[in-house]
Amino acid sequence: MEFMEVIKKRHSIRKFKSEPVSQEAIESILEAGRLAPSASNLQAWRYIIVKDAGVRAKLAKASPVSFFSTAPVIIICCIDQEVMRSQGARYQELQEAGAFLGVSMPADEVEALLKKMRVDELAIRANLAFNAAISITHMDLQAVDLGLGTCWIGLYDGVVLKELLDIDDRYHIVNVLLVGHPDQAPAARPRVKKEDIVIKEF
Repeated sequence: MEFMEVIKKRHSIRKFKSEPVSQEAIESILEAGRLAPSASNLQAWRYIIVKDAGVRAKLAKASPVSFFSTAPVIIICCIDQEVMRSQGARYQELQEAGAFLGVSMPADEVEALLKKMRVDELAIRANLAFNAAISITHMDLQAVDLGLGTCWIGLYDGVVLKELLDIDDRYHIVNVLLVGHPDQAPAARPRVKKEDIVIKEF
């Protein structure tokens, strides 16, 4: 599909067929997420793929959403909070790759700002979650391009999910993405007009 067609076709799917998603499709979706851009090239997103029906049934305890465990694939989207320790090295990689050629960025000022950012835990989480959302969106749209349906789930108990899946404390869950073959064809949702989202143009 053309890219804009994929965007227009994408809708939240809340009813899935029992048909399994092929491993090839899952790998393609993950690859789309892996290639997403991120600040300082940190690539902090980490994913837990749940396909087993028994495990999926247990995960229903973590959310009041009735269709939570009905999708053939549940992707638990996390961020690795420890990647901030590698921020300096990642920044160096970008420099060596020529990402900043012709751009004036004083090294001492950059390092001072990065050091300040690493101290604020809430800011770190927010920044990493923001970047993870880009990766999740890549996966979401790739799934649609493959003829699959998705639904972002934000209503879940992260503590319960971490206990059920034995997720290490270094990982923070930011979202859950359901993936499967759609068993519904929802109509397009209302969208605000362009003039309502553009505050000013100069």
